[in-house]
Amino acid sequence: MLATLIISVPMAILWMIFSGQFSLEGLIVGYIFGFAVLFVIRINTSYPQEDEPIQLARIPSQILALVWYIIRLSLDVIVSGIDVGKRVIPREMPINTGVHKISTQDKTNNSLVSALSAHSITITPGEMVIDYEEDENGQTMMLVHCLDKEQSNINKLNTDQTKRLKLIRQILGHDIAEEK
Repeated sequence: MLATLIISVPMAILWMIFSGQFSLEGLIVGYIFGFAVLFVIRINTSYPQEDEPIQLARIPSQILALVWYIIRLSLDVIVSGIDVGKRVIPREMPINTGVHKISTQDKTNNSLVSALSAHSITITPGEMVIDYEEDENGQTMMLVHCLDKEQSNINKLNTDQTKRLKLIRQILGHDIAEEK
């Protein structure tokens, strides 16, 4: 519960920035909403574990990772949106759809990490996670529908997922090296 109380503070600051309410009331409303969101995440997922200590030294790197994640996601949305626009505007619409199966690459099979990965893929135009499967090793796989299956090949999707997972785990306060 202490982690939820502390992590709600940066969420309250983000609320003030996004809502444009730079006041004590804005901070309080943002804190309440941040706390509520984190509380809902806590009861609906296995993240974070209760016995997991807060490491204040990691917070700056987590915030940096979050900022980089937002910038990278925004750029991906813009570039993908332009690509989709170029494909659907011409009369011949050069679209070659297909579905690829990629791993979440998360050895812990954490549902929050899987959901954040799927959200990052789905929010960018041209690719969308349509389902999850479990492979024979118990690893969670995402079925990704692609507007152009040659452009969005397995290697590209896996490389993007590796980068995405590294940032997500850093934002959540875990290093990839901890899993191995």
